[in-house]
Amino acid sequence: MAELRLIQTILSSSIYSKHVAMYLWVILLTSTGMFHTAPAYLPSSTVMICLFHSLSEQIQSLSSSSSSSSLSSSDSSTSPPDSSTNTHANANTNSKLSALAKLDNAIIYGLVAVLMTGWPFCAVLFIPLGLFATIQNYEYAHGVLDVLHLFKRVIFYALLIQTFVTTIDHWYYGKILSPTVNIFLYNTGLFSFGGGDDNDDDDDVNIN
Repeated sequence: MAELRLIQTILSSSIYSKHVAMYLWVILLTSTGMFHTAPAYLPSSTVMICLFHSLSEQIQSLSSSSSSSSLSSSDSSTSPPDSSTNTHANANTNSKLSALAKLDNAIIYGLVAVLMTGWPFCAVLFIPLGLFATIQNYEYAHGVLDVLHLFKRVIFYALLIQTFVTTIDHWYYGKILSPTVNIFLYNTGLFSFGGGDDNDDDDDVNIN
């Protein structure tokens, strides 16, 4: 469903041609990896689904941005303000707000992918989204102040998602833990928790 939503979003967007959606559809249909990852209950599969939904939200945000830009250019070419100009101004504001809301939704999908799957390394996929959201909030709203509000919202979303994940893990494991922190420590070797294979080798040496 995530793949279909992405294709449908590209088809209905005002910034991409239908050829792009058709090319993507053919690539996804003929990709061997899609048949293996789509039905698999793996963190990478969940990340893929969240990434597709996040991309769909970003494309919808770009479409709203382009529509607001077209409204602004049409307003600048009109003469003295009247009711139609006010209507265009309201529509332009609504388009900007819709674009920013879509970016918030895209960020939420990214946070779900990073914090709920236990696979935090996928965060690099969403770095461009963070930069783009920062620039859009700075340009569309009131500069630095709204960028700070964006950071506050991201922190709130992250805490909310992490609280939900920690609650579920505590329910099943009987203690407070974080899979995201654990896998990071395991792969980096910090605090002597990393290198599972190395630790096994050391145990074998000690036993012998």
